[in-house]
Amino acid sequence: MIAEYSQLFSGSLAATGDRLCLQDGRDGIIACQLLLDDRRMAEILKIFAGNYAEPDPRAVASQWSKQYFSHLLMPTLAINLVLDRALPLRLDQVGVALMDDARPSTFFFDDAGSAIEAADFSGRFGDLFNGHVAPLITSISNASMLPQKVLWANVGNIVENVVGHCARLAGETPGVRHGRDLLASRLWHDGRRNPLFEPIRYERADGQHVRKRKVCCLRYLIPSLKLCGTCPLEEVPPKNRGGTNRKHNSYDLGKLMPRHALKPAISDATIALFELENVSFAVSDSALVQSLAMKVPTGRFVGLIGHKGSGKSAFLKLLARHQPASGGSIRFEGKNLSEWTDRQYARKVAYLPQQIPVTAGMRDRELVRLGRYPWHGALGRFS
Repeated sequence: MIAEYSQLFSGSLAATGDRLCLQDGRDGIIACQLLLDDRRMAEILKIFAGNYAEPDPRAVASQWSKQYFSHLLMPTLAINLVLDRALPLRLDQVGVALMDDARPSTFFFDDAGSAIEAADFSGRFGDLFNGHVAPLITSISNASMLPQKVLWANVGNIVENVVGHCARLAGETPGVRHGRDLLASRLWHDGRRNPLFEPIRYERADGQHVRKRKVCCLRYLIPSLKLCGTCPLEEVPPKNRGGTNRKHNSYDLGKLMPRHALKPAISDATIALFELENVSFAVSDSALVQSLAMKVPTGRFVGLIGHKGSGKSAFLKLLARHQPASGGSIRFEGKNLSEWTDRQYARKVAYLPQQIPVTAGMRDRELVRLGRYPWHGALGRFS
């Protein structure tokens, strides 16, 4: 524990204070910045997966993220909200010690931080969420194929809990008010979307307010884990509809569309827009997509529908060439994806992910204009 904050970490917060220490030269401390290496993160998640008999890589990543962010955010936010002090929290300023199963145990800092002089939540929490949480979420998502919105929902659940607890402990301090502003704001002050906007909703049931997350953490993908008490799902989706439990997927999207919406079927002489044959994709030896065969016709609007964790995001990343398939073949306009150059493919296919990289101050018009990059290049003019 950092001695300067020992008085805060008593009573209901007693268990959290020991998670923070000043650097003391001990062995085994990992610089948090190293967690941005995809291979290192994948190895950490692989070790952590050993806690479960039937691990799903996305659920494992979600569970590990909850361990990491709760250990980090509960004590550091309490210091921030109650005492108006900020620890140095950018990834390059923090070290972490992991237990044998890769769970985080203790975070290490060069100094005990400084007083906060912030006029809004952006100034108060910028280093924490932009300099630590956001890049780490990107790393976890890249290593596991877990959608970033699930990871942000995990963070939001923790933050909302801490803000409420600190309000009960110390009242409406400036930090608590900024915390409430953070959770109630759709945008950061520089115009970027705020992924922590309203992560929790309160529903009325049996005369009481029931706390529910907006986004499920996907823990149910691990058979030994059940839905948590704040899960937005009413029940666990059937196993035969889950991504990793599916033994065989073979779809023709035309057969899934209502008859009145169908145009004439694709003939053998017609080249499909996308054509997949026996496509599979796996992360850490766990299959997210298995034996997928389908054709996507030209000239149609096609929707991809499935419950959380069924592999929709992984499938779209395969089509966008953001991830290579583990097996099988994918063709676009009759050519294997590997036969297209980057520029040729980018001129044909546009992909907008759910979570985009941090782009401070970028307007919607500028984001759309990026779709013209394959034509005009880095120095050309937008048309």
